[in-house]
Amino acid sequence: MTPAILDIKYNLHLYKGKKYYVAECPRFRITTQGSTPSEALKNFNEALELCLGDPEWLSFYKISTGTHKPLVVRHEPKQAAQTFGA
Repeated sequence: MTPAILDIKYNLHLYKGKKYYVAECPRFRITTQGSTPSEALKNFNEALELCLGDPEWLSFYKISTGTHKPLVVRHEPKQAAQTFGA
């Protein structure tokens, strides 16, 4: 069976907090942190992948594949704002 493909675009904010870098997605209410920007993004991607595997989460955010096929999700920020200050 050919999997259904779901493309999701979202805004992602990446900024330096007091101690860690923070990756935050207001649309999905997911916030992660890391000691580097790339670690914060890696942690965000892991959290999003976990959420995308949860049918209740998909339903809450009104994300529907419209099919019972296996799901392949491609996701990327439509806007990635980076704020690194002193």
